[in-house]
Amino acid sequence: MITTDESGRTEEKQLTSPFEPIKTTPL
Repeated sequence: MITTDESGRTEEKQLTSPFEPIKTTPL
């Protein structure tokens, strides 16, 4: 899965790690 954050960055997400923190989402 490839997601794009608000800054326009793209990063691949592994569907096998649903419990990993989303790097493209600022806290």
